[in-house]
Amino acid sequence: MSENETTSLRVRPPCLKRGPGWMLFVIALIGTFSASYPHGSLNVLLPTVAKELQIDTGLIVLVNIAYSLISGVLTLPFGRWGDRVGYQKMFILGQCILLVSGVLSSLLSLNFVMLIVWRCCIAVGAAMVLSVVQAMLAQAFPGIRGRMMGLYSMSISYTGAFAPLISGGIADSFGNWRLSLAFGPLFSLVALVLGLVFLGAFQNKPSRSDRLGTALLMLTLSSLLLALNSRTITLPLPAMIGLLVVFAVSLLCFIRTESRAEAPLLDFGLLKNKDFTLGFLGCLLGYTVSSGCSTALPFFIQNIKMQTATVSSLCTMAFPLVMGTLGPLTGGWCDKKGPYRFLLWAMICQAVAVIGYCTLNENSPLALVVLCVFLYGFGGGLFYAPVTSMVMGSVPPNSGGVASGMMSTARNLGSGVGATVFSLCVSMTANADKPFNNYIAGQRIDFIIMAGLNILNIVLMLMLYLKYGRKGKTEVSDG
Repeated sequence: MSENETTSLRVRPPCLKRGPGWMLFVIALIGTFSASYPHGSLNVLLPTVAKELQIDTGLIVLVNIAYSLISGVLTLPFGRWGDRVGYQKMFILGQCILLVSGVLSSLLSLNFVMLIVWRCCIAVGAAMVLSVVQAMLAQAFPGIRGRMMGLYSMSISYTGAFAPLISGGIADSFGNWRLSLAFGPLFSLVALVLGLVFLGAFQNKPSRSDRLGTALLMLTLSSLLLALNSRTITLPLPAMIGLLVVFAVSLLCFIRTESRAEAPLLDFGLLKNKDFTLGFLGCLLGYTVSSGCSTALPFFIQNIKMQTATVSSLCTMAFPLVMGTLGPLTGGWCDKKGPYRFLLWAMICQAVAVIGYCTLNENSPLALVVLCVFLYGFGGGLFYAPVTSMVMGSVPPNSGGVASGMMSTARNLGSGVGATVFSLCVSMTANADKPFNNYIAGQRIDFIIMAGLNILNIVLMLMLYLKYGRKGKTEVSDG
């Protein structure tokens, strides 16, 4: 770490009441873990939950889809709200909701419906926290933004690595998957106390609330995800068509409303910036591919290879560990050299890994899974810190909440779409007479679709590289 970075972490920024600058990162780190743990902890337990609640594979994925739907719909409005009222208020309120909902979820998730209800409540708190954390770091440490985004990526990644391992270990040791859900609220309590003690006021942008735009955005995203999951939730064809019509009409109304609003929820002027637009689309595709693959792997390892939840966690934790370790390094490098070459090579690495996933069958060794997971994580380590720094640097400081909300929306919406694709593929190939072979077929279709999306992301990153990659950093950074 350079002398400039060390000094930035020691000096107290204006947004802290007391303590050195690194305390803000500690609060952000713990807050991010508490907001990300609920999703990562339950993902590896889905096969166990499905067996206990007697839910088939295609339907149990609705737990993740509901979580991603709520988070994806709310992160952008919450980011905009954070710009108006202050990031610290959104952070503290989100931790309160996570604490209460997390405790009640571990106690009252007695059936499939109650599990989904409490997951939706947790998703609201997680959306509040994750919609502002990146904006908090970007505003407090503008000179080392890339490094901060790398450290943020590390915290997300390490949560993804250890949350399944912790929850799987608790479930295997005590024979109770609900007990593993109670671990996250402990971190919410710590983040809440630290936030109340240390966080001060951030630079915000008081303005009128865009209620119509918020309602239209919620209608647009929810109708899209419900339409995509119509087969899983057994909606008839006319209902699916109706949802797609609602999606198209509400999207057009949202665009028209936002282009005329005095204080829009989404400033479409940001989309004129290619760094912002291509970075957002790249993140959306990246998270979709990641979700489509990571949702499938626990089922493959536990149901096809007949391994425990703990073994499944160990096989897949290379992805977040490698990505988290590389994140701060690539974040620091992109502060000096620019992000574009990292983005292109990242997508190429991930494409090779997903092609490897496509070859998996009942005879594949677990070593092949670990190798592909490692390579995919290496690509993620090269990608997420630079792309997040690029997007956050392309907007004004007082619009950081919108940019942070957009990035969180990409993560949550991509997670929902990826899980949806997996659910559809498994449901369409399901056959009660041959469940084993048909699951392999559905999994392979899912991975092939993910490989196609990854190739599309290579094209987007190549466009950025060809336009900016050969220029110096000072010519293309910060808008």
